[in-house]
Amino acid sequence: SPVLSIVLMVFGFGTAPALFAITYLVVAELTTIGQRGANLSIANAVLTTGGVFAPAVSGFLIGGAATPAEGYRAAFALAGGLLLTFGVLALIFVNQQRDRRRLGLDTTAVPAAASLPTGSAAPVGAEPGSLEAGTRA
Repeated sequence: SPVLSIVLMVFGFGTAPALFAITYLVVAELTTIGQRGANLSIANAVLTTGGVFAPAVSGFLIGGAATPAEGYRAAFALAGGLLLTFGVLALIFVNQQRDRRRLGLDTTAVPAAASLPTGSAAPVGAEPGSLEAGTRA
């Protein structure tokens, strides 16, 4: 029905920006500081690749269909199917806590504030546990 199509399209366009932001957060959380820039660049390249191929694939589907409406229906069905497939795969295989432990990024160290002498504070942006006891910024 046309109403359902509009509702689903609004939902899809409304959630896409949030998915981009979440992807960058997960990539940053699962990488070391030294590799973070490279991994965020790779994630950005993968995420924006759809903007290169989607118009060509959609144009092929729309141009090859009996009517433009059938072509648009096929293009949206393909996009929806891909989103559903990869969403389910992400739900199954992405486990942030497990991956942090596997990569050695999950530390159970004492927070930096607890290891500093009384009256000293960690500088803004310091990694937890990065200061030696008894040193000041």
